[in-house]
Amino acid sequence: MRTLSLHNWYSFSKWWNSPTLTTWMSFLTKSFSITVVLPLVLNRFAPEEVNLWYLYAAVISLQVLLDAGFGSAFVRVIAYGTVGLNDFSSLRGNETAPQASGQFDESFIRTAYHLMLRIYRLLGWIALAALATLGTLAFIKPIQDAGSPLVGWLTWSFFVVTFPWVLWGNVYVNLLQGTQNVPLVRRWDTLFNLLNSLSCILLLIIFPNVYLLVIVNQCWLLGVTVRNYYLVRNKYTFLRNTEVDPTRMDDIRRNVVPSALKSGLGIIMSHGLIQASGFVYAQLVPPATLATYLIGLNLIQAIRNFAQAPFYSRLPEFAMYTGRGDIDTLKAVAQRNMFRVYLIYSVGFFSVALFHEQLFRLIQSNVAFPDARLWGLLGLAFLIDRYGAMHLQLYSTTNHIIWHTLNGITGALMLILSSLLYPLIGIYALPGSMLMAYVLCYSWYAPYKSYRFIGTGFWKFESRVFLPFIIVFLLFIIQSYK
Repeated sequence: MRTLSLHNWYSFSKWWNSPTLTTWMSFLTKSFSITVVLPLVLNRFAPEEVNLWYLYAAVISLQVLLDAGFGSAFVRVIAYGTVGLNDFSSLRGNETAPQASGQFDESFIRTAYHLMLRIYRLLGWIALAALATLGTLAFIKPIQDAGSPLVGWLTWSFFVVTFPWVLWGNVYVNLLQGTQNVPLVRRWDTLFNLLNSLSCILLLIIFPNVYLLVIVNQCWLLGVTVRNYYLVRNKYTFLRNTEVDPTRMDDIRRNVVPSALKSGLGIIMSHGLIQASGFVYAQLVPPATLATYLIGLNLIQAIRNFAQAPFYSRLPEFAMYTGRGDIDTLKAVAQRNMFRVYLIYSVGFFSVALFHEQLFRLIQSNVAFPDARLWGLLGLAFLIDRYGAMHLQLYSTTNHIIWHTLNGITGALMLILSSLLYPLIGIYALPGSMLMAYVLCYSWYAPYKSYRFIGTGFWKFESRVFLPFIIVFLLFIIQSYK
């Protein structure tokens, strides 16, 4: 009985502290916004209000863009500090010759933390200026279409003022993730996601109003920032010391800022363009068509976000393996978790493809689901996107950042191709241009660099990982055109 009890405790403790499982729990509870909140939104709101809700969601997701790549850069740097790697010259591209002490370097991490505070203060002001100008222009038509313009602009004003504080919260997320506290963050995220979804559900049942829904959601995001602040403050008391080594801070700045700006440019030219497509289409197509497109785009992104947990929850761990020079372990763990991402993504995609009619009929949705061709193109585009993105993340653990080059070229191709394709195929232009741009640049060069770094090749690494899934998706696309 005692042995069983110890075994059960060990199993629970392993689950409780698993980065992947806790991230899944976080994404699972966050997916309630799709499985529970979304049906109520589609049932209670007119297409114009649905569009407005999704455009706000698009702005929130652009937090990654305004973060400008600093998040991933600081997580890597802090992860290096946890193993005592503070000599960046020992990491250069494909060469790995780390000089890690193996000790948790408090001074190094404190210096990185205070540098983050300075940088994110500047990012907050940039976010405020961008939303107050460009954001306001983008929301003029959607707010007019949704009605109640006075309430709409008051809501937008609240959103603009509070958004920089939500962005500021990334400082504490970066610190906790870089110090291998992903399970701690995700456990708290699970609780807050549940409370957020519950409050949104009650609001939609009692008093359905799109502006109140936006305000409630934004208040919960502010609550997450406060929560993470206290988690960091209580866990790492040494960060309260404001004394830092100016020479070491300059060294971190010289290494972090260039790589972050490169990553940020890459994010703008990839994720930024995809999110911006909703605002562009809002000016070009009827509300009902826009709503169908936004439903498809947000569903596929929700599936992608849930599916990527096994890989992205391990990024600090990957950086640690690279810092130690343990490439064999890095390759094995990355390969295993990439397969899990493709599997979960495929199950989610085909489940929606099979059961969306019954679901939309059950909830009496006021918005139509995308047809099989649009859904298939979106699914294939984001599958190939994950293939390139995960290999790019794997290679980026070397601190050699090529995001700006790859995503810059790919983004330019997407812009050119989508402008050429839109007059010919309309709403299918974005996923079509994504596919073509990825094939031409992003999703062959990033894996090429990754394979060289970890010492493998496409067939050896992907024959049982990526290849089976791309074949199944291509067959689905072919079938949809019959």
